[in-house]
Amino acid sequence: MPRTDNAVVIDRPLDEVWERMNDVESWPQLFSEYAKAEITERDGNTMKFRLTTPPDPEYDGQVWTWVPERTTDPDAHTVKAHRIETAPLEFMNIEGYF
Repeated sequence: MPRTDNAVVIDRPLDEVWERMNDVESWPQLFSEYAKAEITERDGNTMKFRLTTPPDPEYDGQVWTWVPERTTDPDAHTVKAHRIETAPLEFMNIEGYF
């Protein structure tokens, strides 16, 4: 399975970045690739949510939507997410370390 590693340095306090990146419902204001982010289920530090894209001009205005499951570990400042309902990508497994 293909793998991509990325690193970003954000010159802000850890708690501020952690809070912002875990405010899933505000992702459309933070990331232009999302038109909507709707939390559908919460269980402790795990949530399921539906992401929806704006219309994709490369695919005749197609709107993509999918459901990931995301689990945070606030003590370790880590996040693990995987797609439970697929859309434009077949697989998505994300690990985030803050």
